[in-house]
Amino acid sequence: MNDIKNFEVFWNTIADKTRLNANGYRVLVDMALYGYCTTQKQFLERRCWKQSSVSNTFKRLYDEKFLICKLEGRKIIYELNEELFEDKRKENKSVVIDIQTFSNVWNTIIEKTELSANSYRVLIDILLYGATSQKDLWERRGWKIAGVSATFRKLYDMNLLLLHEEDGKKIYSANIDFIINEKKEE
Repeated sequence: MNDIKNFEVFWNTIADKTRLNANGYRVLVDMALYGYCTTQKQFLERRCWKQSSVSNTFKRLYDEKFLICKLEGRKIIYELNEELFEDKRKENKSVVIDIQTFSNVWNTIIEKTELSANSYRVLIDILLYGATSQKDLWERRGWKIAGVSATFRKLYDMNLLLLHEEDGKKIYSANIDFIINEKKEE
């Protein structure tokens, strides 16, 4: 995908899906960024995950109708369900990141297996829309307060978020430089 606006529409369709686990978000976001169609084997070769993890995740995403599949020869090709790209939002928010920077950050955070589904949801939302307070995020998204607070704390402790005060409010932003440089150091 070469357009952050298309990705943002996709993100707003899946961001509130609480039945997705961390691997579900990892697969869906990766497929949206790098190609809608893949076999499990192609995904495995690109990301070097455990086969059972990929297989279970693809099966669950198919069962939940996030993915559709077709048979080409003897290969099962998975692709994102096109309905995930239909803009159904009531409010539009400005995106503050370009697709290349987002992609660079994504290539680091996709490999962070210690991140939960909530961690991916919060971090990607902050990457797309910029600095926010915990309250602003949970009010805008309608997510549970306790889950958002715990996630902000976890991401901050992992140095993935930066914190500053603005008019007496704690404002968090993505620590993009740290994330991108962390990948280079490995």
